[in-house]
Amino acid sequence: MWHVITEEELNCTECSHSIPTGSQCLSQMPVDMPAGFYRRKYENFCIDCAQCNRKETKAGLHPSPCFARSLNHWYTSEEEAKDPVPCGCCGATIPKGTWTTVQKIYDWPGGGTAAGAGSVTAPPAGPATSGATMAASTAKSGAGGWHNLRRATQLKFKTMGVGGARGIRTEAMAQRLYEKNVPQTVRNAGDRAVNEFLKGKHASHVKSAANAPGRVRQPSNITFEDAKKNLARGKCNMTARELDAAKSGVRRSAINVGVRTALRSAVRGGIIGAISEALIVVPENFLHWRRGRKTGEQAVVDVAKGTAVAAGVGAGTAGVLTIASLSLGPLGVPFAIAGGGLFLFSAISRIGKAAKRDLPLYERYIFFCKGKRCKTQFAKDITSAARYMAAAV
Repeated sequence: MWHVITEEELNCTECSHSIPTGSQCLSQMPVDMPAGFYRRKYENFCIDCAQCNRKETKAGLHPSPCFARSLNHWYTSEEEAKDPVPCGCCGATIPKGTWTTVQKIYDWPGGGTAAGAGSVTAPPAGPATSGATMAASTAKSGAGGWHNLRRATQLKFKTMGVGGARGIRTEAMAQRLYEKNVPQTVRNAGDRAVNEFLKGKHASHVKSAANAPGRVRQPSNITFEDAKKNLARGKCNMTARELDAAKSGVRRSAINVGVRTALRSAVRGGIIGAISEALIVVPENFLHWRRGRKTGEQAVVDVAKGTAVAAGVGAGTAGVLTIASLSLGPLGVPFAIAGGGLFLFSAISRIGKAAKRDLPLYERYIFFCKGKRCKTQFAKDITSAARYMAAAV
């Protein structure tokens, strides 16, 4: 039993006498009452009832605490032990199959051993949130085709390295220039990554326009190079060393673009993961608090933890999936379908479970030997301790 100060006027379960608000009593419920639950609906016992003491003394009986008397009355259950259990008073083992007196009290999850109950904690985000996060973060990873580029970007490939006097490339030639000279990892990252790759670069001619005017628009005569180096070369053809340096620069640029793209996806994935989990974990923990399974502080902490974990998982998985998509091509669609479905299933399952009106606390059972001495002595010891604490207060 719990030694508490009453928040409202109660009636003693044993003697039915009033226990005024602010009085000491022994209660079946813990000190912190869950939201939406009331102590008066459970068993409560006055610690030292003056009316009962006068009545028993007048009858020539030794006054005994209400809780001690309660264990001998009808609301104390008799159950068959399903497993060997210790006596709550003398500690002796009560064999399996023996009929025993059982006293029930309640405790917060984690506060003690409960019969058949599990800890009420927020489930991890799991594959649902992270799947939705990855899908959202990599939705553009497959936008590597020519026709997925914006018209302004396509126009760059039609005009780069040509010059106004020589006209522009045809659609087919511009597409070949794009597919031949832009690395696959950059193309898979989409239009934004392509423009980042082109920034600060010229479409340099291996054979200069002055020396091979007929090859100006041919993609095979073009390589992307730092603009300053191209301008410094003037009308000269590229040497083998310059060509190798230009190709090395293209590879470095592709790596840099890939890293920036993965980081952006990770940030976006973290944000989406946190928002996705918050859509579940906030109402879930609110319902756990409202049903009395958690204190307000526990609910806030679990919301923060769940959101932080989901953000980390979302960022990590989005970054990894983006890197894989840059190399292997579009992976967003299957993850979007799977992640969206799992997210919806998880949301319905978790919120539905939190909304159930089941018992908010652990049921804890104290078992006693069949003899009356143990349960009576146990009750007297608890009540005596409560009397001592009440006097100290």
